[in-house]
Amino acid sequence: MAIMTPDKLEELHSSLDDMRTAGFAYTQRWHGMWQDGLKYLYGDQGVEDDCKEGWDPVVHNHIFPAMMQELAVQSQRRQTILARPQEEKDTEGAGHWQGHLQWLFAEELRTEMFLLRAALDGKVYGRYVAYNYWEPKAEWDDEARKWKGAIRVKLVPSEYFAHDPEVDDLDEAEYFVTARRMPKALAMDRWPKMADKIDKSGGDESPDWMVNSDHGMSTLAFKDVSDPGTVMGNLNRLTALLTHGHKQHTRGTDATESKYVTIEQFIFKDRQERKGQSTEEISEEELEAEGVIHRDPDPKNLDVWLNTKTGKPMMGDEWPKRKIKGNDEPLYPHGRLVLRIGDTILNPDTDSQRFQYRKWPYTIGLNHLLPHSAMGLNSVEMTRCLQDRVNIGARHLMNWVRTSSDPIIIKEEDAMPPKKKIRNVAGSIWTVCKGGLAKIRREPPPPVGAGLFQVMQMQTADLRDLTGVQEVGLGRSGAGAQTAREIVELQTNSRLRGALGNKLMDFFLKELYVRIAEQCAKMYTVEDMVRVMGEDGADTAVRISQGMLSAKYDIGLEIGTSMPFDQELERQQAGELFGLIGMSFLPQLLDAYERMDKEEILEAHQAYQMFLQFQAAMEAEQDAMEAEQPEGAQPQAAPAV
Repeated sequence: MAIMTPDKLEELHSSLDDMRTAGFAYTQRWHGMWQDGLKYLYGDQGVEDDCKEGWDPVVHNHIFPAMMQELAVQSQRRQTILARPQEEKDTEGAGHWQGHLQWLFAEELRTEMFLLRAALDGKVYGRYVAYNYWEPKAEWDDEARKWKGAIRVKLVPSEYFAHDPEVDDLDEAEYFVTARRMPKALAMDRWPKMADKIDKSGGDESPDWMVNSDHGMSTLAFKDVSDPGTVMGNLNRLTALLTHGHKQHTRGTDATESKYVTIEQFIFKDRQERKGQSTEEISEEELEAEGVIHRDPDPKNLDVWLNTKTGKPMMGDEWPKRKIKGNDEPLYPHGRLVLRIGDTILNPDTDSQRFQYRKWPYTIGLNHLLPHSAMGLNSVEMTRCLQDRVNIGARHLMNWVRTSSDPIIIKEEDAMPPKKKIRNVAGSIWTVCKGGLAKIRREPPPPVGAGLFQVMQMQTADLRDLTGVQEVGLGRSGAGAQTAREIVELQTNSRLRGALGNKLMDFFLKELYVRIAEQCAKMYTVEDMVRVMGEDGADTAVRISQGMLSAKYDIGLEIGTSMPFDQELERQQAGELFGLIGMSFLPQLLDAYERMDKEEILEAHQAYQMFLQFQAAMEAEQDAMEAEQPEGAQPQAAPAV
C-alpha cells in the first residue's frame, strides 16, 4: 500500500484539472448541435421568429418518422455473440463462454433494448458511449447469505463524457473523463474509508463546467413551458423536459442537493516506470566452489546437494538466488484510474489506481463518420436546413389559408343597421339597410401560387433523400404510379442506407463484449455457477472451471434478421438445401421456419424413422425366410409388428 505524499497529491489534482478542462472545453463545442438534434427530432424546430410576425407555428416533422423507421429496421436484427477458440484445447471453455455471453446479451444485460437506446443517442448526439463495470452488490443470495456481484453496462450522456481532444481515434486517446451523480449513502457504502469526507461534502462540489454545461443551448427550449396553453409552450414542453432533465444528471434540486455527490472518474495513460529486478538461481558449481553445498556421500543420492552448514538437502525455494537487473516496468501498464469528489481522492492508494484490465471500460460508437474527428455526425445536422425550408413553405401555405382562403367582404358604413355585424358563417342571415345590398361586395380570394406546391414537393423529396427513408419505407405508395420493380428498389435502397449505421453498431457491440468478457473472467472464480444459453435458446447452468477461465478465444458476431422479406428468402434457401441434402438438414429447415415445437418434431421424426427401419428389417427377414423354404412348403407368418 502506497499513499501519495501531499506534494504528489497536489500534482495529481493539477493534472486531473488540466485533463478535465481541456476535455470538456472540446465537448462543450458540440452542445449546440446536440441541442438542435433533440429539438428537431421532437418537433421543436425553431419557429419562434415567424410566430413573432403573426404566422402560425406549423412544423412538418420528417426527421422523427425517418429515425423511427431506421430504429424499426434495426430492431429486426438478431445478434449472436460468438467465442471462437484460438487453440484446440480452448474449444470446450470457449463454448461455455459463448453460451454465457449470449445469456448476458439476451437476459441479464438486455442488450437488444440497450442497442436501441444507444442508436437513439447516436442519432441525436452523433455518438453513443457505453460504460461497463462490476457491481459488487448486484443481488442478495438468500441461500449463501451474501451479496453476489454481476456485470453491468450503462449509457453515458454525451454531455458528461470527455476525452483527449488532440486525437481523431479514441483508441489512441490519452485520457477519458466522466462525471455522474450518486446518492451520498451509496458512495459512503462503496468507499467506507472515505465515508467521513463524503458525509461532510454538501453536494456543492460540482465544478462550474458541469453546472454551466448548457453552452450553446437555445433559450427556446425553456420559453413559456410554464404555460402549456400557449402555442410555444405546447411546442417546447417535450424538449424542455429532455434538456432540463439532462442537466439533472449532475446537479439535483435544492431538496436533494445534500443527498447526492458528484463523482469524477479519470482513466489516463501514466508512463511512469520503476526499475525492474529479477532473480536467477546460482549454479551448482559456483555454490560448491564457495563451500555452500556439497554432494550427498550416499551413492544412492548422487543428485542430492546438501547444505554445508545444516547437512540438510538444498532444493526448491531454499536454493540460493541472486538479484539481477531487469527491464524497466511500467507502474500502470494498462492505465491509471482515479476517482474523486471535489478535492477528495476516493482511491489514494496508488496500487488501487492501477487499472487491472487491458481494455478501458468505455466503448464508443459513431452514428456517422466525420473526417479526422473522434466525434460522430448525428442524423439531424445535415437535414436541419432543408427541414426549415419545408416548414417555411408549410407556414406560407397555412398563412394563405388563414388570411386569404375566405372571401374578403367590403361594405360602406351605412350598409348595415347599427350594432349589426357581418358573420361569415354557414347559414348566417345578413340584415342590411334599405338600399344596402348595393353597398356590400365580396372579393374572391387570390389563388395560391402553384409554385409553392412544387417547391414543397421538391424540398420534401430532397429531405427524403437526405434521411435515406423513402415513402415506401414508411408504408406509403408515394407520388405517381410505381412499378413493382421500382418499389422493390426503393425498399432495398432505404435498407442499404441504414446498413452503414448497422455496421458501425456491430463494431461497437463486438468491442463492448470484448470488454464484458474480460471483466467477467477477472471477477469470476472457480466453482461459481453461471447461466448459459444453448443453441435453441434453452437456459442451463454450468460450473466455472479453471479451463474455462484460462480459455483463449476471439469475440465475433453472427447477424440474422426478422424482416419478412429476409425470412422468406431464408426459408426458400433452406428448402432448396433440404431438397439437396436430405433429412440431415431438417433441424436447419425448422430453424428457418422458427418452429417452436422443433424438438417435438425431431423426436417424432426420429421415432418414425426407427419404425421404418424396424419395418424394413422385418420385411427383409420375411423375404429371407421365404427364400430358404423348399418349393411347395406353406410360408410361415411374419411376427406381428
